[in-house]
Amino acid sequence: MPNWKDPSEYNFLDLADEETGRQRFCWEFMRRNQQYKQDYETAIHTKGLIFDPPKNNNESQTQWERRVILAGAEPQTYRQVVYYAAKWGMKSPIQDPAIDAPPIFLFPYPKSVTRLDQVDAYFHTDESEYAPVTLKSEYLMVVLSKNRSLDKQLKGLKAIMNKEITLMDKPKNKKFTHWKTYLRLHDAKSQNISSKEITKYIKEYGAVEGNTDNKYPHLDRISDHNKSANDLLQNPLSILK
Repeated sequence: MPNWKDPSEYNFLDLADEETGRQRFCWEFMRRNQQYKQDYETAIHTKGLIFDPPKNNNESQTQWERRVILAGAEPQTYRQVVYYAAKWGMKSPIQDPAIDAPPIFLFPYPKSVTRLDQVDAYFHTDESEYAPVTLKSEYLMVVLSKNRSLDKQLKGLKAIMNKEITLMDKPKNKKFTHWKTYLRLHDAKSQNISSKEITKYIKEYGAVEGNTDNKYPHLDRISDHNKSANDLLQNPLSILK
């Protein structure tokens, strides 16, 4: 984990791409979640399958399957690493929290659209419309039809490009800046660092000069941000929504 006192150690979170940035922040909060850490340890150290719905005590697998089927449900069994990976919204197996690179999440932000989806969408739209495939924030992949008006397709492409360029020119997501501060704050608090000590290193929490109403406004800010950090820590997948 990075040293909370040094802001440069969190620079790896300064990502311009929205999807990549959200996945990275989701993983950073998730890997700090104590329940996630416990689930990972359970998954890699526990033998046997997980039964869904659960088996009763002293019930054989055959008896369990029969009971579930008679109840109108479908018996499901999972390997530990598969079950816990699905619980945390990632592809199997569940990832070691010590790994820096984020896992592959089952529902990345925004919802991924395949090339096939984009091509299919194109041939079901008016010829003046256009279906780009976004590869990276600075690239577009396009599909043109040889049987349709090139002028109209290029006109549609120009409109799409202008829209994409406008989106790229927007300032960086402010949430990313807040989330980076929340992570530093959480990392400090997890080491039982006092709020007074935190103000020496995280500039967002410095006292405001000339404020006579609240001598230590940074304490309120730290309290509010700590609550926000804990909310994201408990529900990191909310970052992908």
